[in-house]
Amino acid sequence: MRAFLAASLMVVVAAGPARAEIARVKSVEGQAHVLRGAERIAASPGLTLEPGDRLVAPRASRMSVTFVDNSRVALGPGTRLALTRFDYDRRSQSGRFDATLRRVSVVAGLIARSGEQAMLLRTRGSALAIRSGRLIVSAP
Repeated sequence: MRAFLAASLMVVVAAGPARAEIARVKSVEGQAHVLRGAERIAASPGLTLEPGDRLVAPRASRMSVTFVDNSRVALGPGTRLALTRFDYDRRSQSGRFDATLRRVSVVAGLIARSGEQAMLLRTRGSALAIRSGRLIVSAP
């Protein structure tokens, strides 16, 4: 019995804590990828995204992503997007979405409607709070 419990504990510890799914990749063209810590993951439709992921669409690449609140982001060639923070309460349909970006198209989802700075996109020189609608950003 002790051996079984010890083996079970080792499996739980080895698996590590579960990460929350915040989005999924919907489509990919070219060599788009996700940086998760020190790991580089080739983007593919259905790939689950987590808080802290950095999305990269190099030259001649594109990627589209849909978040759990139905926000949608399209990354064109030469785009980077760091998912700084994503908290979403499905019951109240409120939360917080913070990302740092260069050249991206955004369609705001339910989080954006939940508060004045609930959806915040940052560039090197500015911050944009989105309440609803569509937005295209290109930053140096």
